[in-house]
Amino acid sequence: MKKALIYSCIFHILLFIFILILQDYFKPARSQEPVSVVIVPLSQQMPKISPSLKTPPPKHLEKLPPIRESKQPKYLSAIPKGNQGESIEKQKETASFGSLKTEKQFKELTPSRAADIFDKDVIARLSRKSQKSQELEQSRGLSFSAKEFNDWGYLERLKEKIERVWQYPPQAAERGIYGDLYIRFTIDKKGKLKAIELLRTSGYRMLDDAAIKALKDAEPFWPLPDDWQKDSLTITGHFIYTLHGFYLR
Repeated sequence: MKKALIYSCIFHILLFIFILILQDYFKPARSQEPVSVVIVPLSQQMPKISPSLKTPPPKHLEKLPPIRESKQPKYLSAIPKGNQGESIEKQKETASFGSLKTEKQFKELTPSRAADIFDKDVIARLSRKSQKSQELEQSRGLSFSAKEFNDWGYLERLKEKIERVWQYPPQAAERGIYGDLYIRFTIDKKGKLKAIELLRTSGYRMLDDAAIKALKDAEPFWPLPDDWQKDSLTITGHFIYTLHGFYLR
């Protein structure tokens, strides 16, 4: 009895649910509300365009008076001849006066200069200068350009070896520094560097140091030939720096 009652309840519940589903399925669709359409004529849609304002006609321009051309003279006025002749004469006078003045100055100066040439003090001063220059040349000793040397080929090879290791200081080249200097150095019989002496500086420490460094880097040199019968050789090198390069002589 209990089972029959339970089955009966379940059946009625399912039947009720089925009826609800059928009602929703067969429910008539709602009719859409009609939309009222009003046709507006074109004359009402477009606003009336006001006619364009008419520009007033331009006023008559006043005629400008014609420009009067200035009449130029057909013939240029001639330069008066009298003034021209006077100016030329004045120029000649000034030129002649200047020449006379220079002649006077020359005549005034020549006697004093002639006297100076035969002055004892001037002669003594010139002789002292020549003696100093000779002493300087003698103190420099043998140079690389001395072709009267017995074995000039030895000096040429020596110069080439120094120039191979000699370098222009980069800072001096960038700054445009140049100059020349004299260095006296001595080589012993075995070709070793014994002494270095800076006779005249270039005025720049970096140029002097680079030349001295080249001498030290080029050592050792070739031994002195036995037929020279010398224990040492003293040479004066002229180290020249230019903006286009550097060389030794």
